[in-house]
Amino acid sequence: KQIRFEAERADLVGRFIHIVEHRYGHALAGLVERAKIALTDQPAAEVKVSLPGARFAAEITRAGLEATIGADIDRVTKTVRQTIADAGVDTSAITAVFLT
Repeated sequence: KQIRFEAERADLVGRFIHIVEHRYGHALAGLVERAKIALTDQPAAEVKVSLPGARFAAEITRAGLEATIGADIDRVTKTVRQTIADAGVDTSAITAVFLT
């Protein structure tokens, strides 16, 4: 909670703390997930949050999402490739990779 006093946007940090303290995290994650899925077919999607104590809307763009998670995707891809190489498995023998 200390970050609320140090943050540039204390109101947003306070809103997030409220969401976590009242156990609305899964509901928020579901809204974000729907927006991410929508971004597969369109360049932007809106997340409309209507939870007790937290009502707001935000636009997410495909370009913004890609910029935000690009380094993580690269790191996961590198790890998968290295794991396959370490296992000595030919990639033609792999039909699916499950990431959790």
